[in-house]
Amino acid sequence: MRKRTFALTTLVAALALLGGAPTASAGEYDLSFSGGFSLPTGDFKDVLDAETGPQLGVDLHYHISPAIAIGVDLSWMKNKHAGEGETEDLGGGVTLTAEKDRFSTIHYGLHGKYFFSTEGSLDPWLVLGLGFYNLKNDYEYVLDDGVTAVTFTDESDEADGLFEQPGARFGYRLGAGVTYMTSPKMGIGLGFDYNSISMDEDEFGISSAPFMSVLGRITFRLGN
Repeated sequence: MRKRTFALTTLVAALALLGGAPTASAGEYDLSFSGGFSLPTGDFKDVLDAETGPQLGVDLHYHISPAIAIGVDLSWMKNKHAGEGETEDLGGGVTLTAEKDRFSTIHYGLHGKYFFSTEGSLDPWLVLGLGFYNLKNDYEYVLDDGVTAVTFTDESDEADGLFEQPGARFGYRLGAGVTYMTSPKMGIGLGFDYNSISMDEDEFGISSAPFMSVLGRITFRLGN
C-alpha cells in the first residue's frame, strides 16, 4: 500500500506545482459517474481469494470553496472467488464443485475532497471518505458422490444457521486523481482509491477487507 500511496501523492503533488487556481467556484456541484476495476489486496485477496472485478460508481459533491468540497457517493463492485468453476476431488469418488462463488459490495458514504491549484483545465484532487460497505458472499456448491448431487448455497446455509453474511460494515477510503475539464461544465478524469472494510476476525477470519480502485470518470459541473 505504501508504494501505491506514495506514487499517487507524487503524481498529484507534481500537478499542483503547475500553479494557478481550481476551476470550480464556491456554490457549484460536481456530479461524477465512474467505471473501472476493484483490485482486492491483503487478506481480502490472500485469505478470501477474491479476484479483480468490475466497479461502477456515482458521486455528488458541493464546493464550499474552490478548493474544498463535501459530498456523498455510491458504488457497486463484484469480485469472483479464485476457485469459482473448479472441482475438488475429496476422495472416494466424491467431488465438490464451485458452481458460483463471488463477492458483491455496495458502498455508500460521505467524502471530502481537496482540489489543488493548477494552471489551465486540470483539477488534481485528494479524497477522504467514510461510510458503509454492504458485503455479500453469493455462492453455490455441488457435492456429488456419484449417486446423489447435493447443492449448497449461501441462502440455504444461512437458513440452516451455518453461514452469516458480513452485511453492512464500516470502512474508509483514501484516494487521489485528476479531472481534465474539457469545457466549463464537463470533464473527464482518472481516480485511484484505497479502501478498507472493517471485519470481525473471530467470525470471518480476517480483520479487514482492503482493495484498490482504478476508475475512469466523467464529471458534470452544475450550478452558477
